[in-house]
Amino acid sequence: MARGIFLDPGQGTIYSARGSKMAFKALHVTTGGAFSFMERDLPVGNRRPQPHTHKGPEGFYVLEGSIEFIVGGESRKGGPDFGHWHQAARRTHSTMLVTLPRDY
Repeated sequence: MARGIFLDPGQGTIYSARGSKMAFKALHVTTGGAFSFMERDLPVGNRRPQPHTHKGPEGFYVLEGSIEFIVGGESRKGGPDFGHWHQAARRTHSTMLVTLPRDY
């Protein structure tokens, strides 16, 4: 890997799932397996994924709009106005649902 990776909004390794585009800024191959990080726009009321777990921790930071996180059975809404960071411990069930659009 080069000394640094610089990506603008929308740039990265692009995938799509559940009707939205994901731009991965970091993948396991670029972080030595430590983590992955992505930028993703989700539609309001997107299909909520079934509660699921990951082998490692999972984190989210909402830049625009509002999202409801359910982690280990506890529900909390968050977004930039809430100063909210969400992290689920490894193997903890979690899911999410967008509740307000960006630029609301």
